Amino acid sequence: MAVGEIGLDYYRDLSPRDIQKKVFLKQLYMARELGFPAVIHIRDAFEDFKSFAGNVDFKGVIHCYSGDADFAGWAVERGLYISFTASITYPLKNIYRAAEKRKISFREALSDKSLHEGQPQQVFDIISRVPAERIMVETDCPYLSPHHMRGRLNEPANVSAVASAIADIKNIDYGSFCSLSTATAEKFFGI
Repeated sequence: MAVGEIGLDYYRDLSPRDIQKKVFLKQLYMARELGFPAVIHIRDAFEDFKSFAGNVDFKGVIHCYSGDADFAGWAVERGLYISFTASITYPLKNIYRAAEKRKISFREALSDKSLHEGQPQQVFDIISRVPAERIMVETDCPYLSPHHMRGRLNEPANVSAVASAIADIKNIDYGSFCSLSTATAEKFFGI
């Protein structure tokens, strides 16, 4: 069990920010009092999250991570978990395409540093800052399909694309990473 998804969303600003912060803080305290972890949604609100949630002792996972490597490092130091969706595959599409064109594996194509410039490097930096045992994977269905399925509805089976990309970037055997991420989720949620 968990409390969530709770958090701050400044992307569309549909709710006043001061009210979002006030409600979110109450929800964090509630999660702590109940002894449940929090599933946290943060969109375009990372600095505000740091400024006040960093003072609350709680167990949480940042769902559908969209922050930078520095925030990921801060979150991990704080004891939080990070959950990635197939959105991490979007900046990597040129590496996937190069692998297909060259008829090599994605992992082999990762060794071509010329393909890392810009957004792919940001994905590598973020994932490298998060220890494998602090990573969870998700789909956030029906949105955020993997790069090769953009524009189509996502489904739970596509979580394998997320796990595969992370395993390749971290240079971990796919099966081992799947076992680790499953154990991480089971421990986090008390399953």
